[in-house]
Amino acid sequence: MHSLPAGKCVIHFEKVDLQHAKNTLGKDNCITANFPIYLLEYGTKEQVIEEAKRQIDIGAPGGGFIFETNASIQNVKRENFEALYDTVRTYGARH
Repeated sequence: MHSLPAGKCVIHFEKVDLQHAKNTLGKDNCITANFPIYLLEYGTKEQVIEEAKRQIDIGAPGGGFIFETNASIQNVKRENFEALYDTVRTYGARH
């Protein structure tokens, strides 16, 4: 396995065990979240908020984390997107 240069990479995942990524690659590099787009399209507002908080709780401690979705937001429910935005903005600011 090749190593990545510490502090030089931003690693984007479409689907990954976020805790494992944070514990391994996230120690020395920046990782991006893989928020599931299907929750924004088909989930409830409460499911969106719960998953956003879970990802922030895993990714934010220690820095090196960018919150993003794993696909285009073109067809998402407006109320779910607004819930996601508000959660990341307010809950994420506490970390």
